[in-house]
Amino acid sequence: MGKRFYSKKITDSDGIKWDSETEYNYYQYILKNKDKLGINNVQRQVKYIIQNKFRDKNNKAVREISLTVDFVLEFLLLVK
Repeated sequence: MGKRFYSKKITDSDGIKWDSETEYNYYQYILKNKDKLGINNVQRQVKYIIQNKFRDKNNKAVREISLTVDFVLEFLLLVK
């Protein structure tokens, strides 16, 4: 969890620290309605690396560019 830009209330539940109460409520909704929504798998705080760190031609370090998403939902699609 990085720097906070907004004054959101951090929620601590089930041994997990949530960035906001809304995020926690959304997670609870997903778990409660997992079968009805056709969700097969739920992952939290998944980090995607957009560009690896490297050194430029002047040997100056360029930091990694990454994106951390709150949720990754895997849906089960039934083809009939």
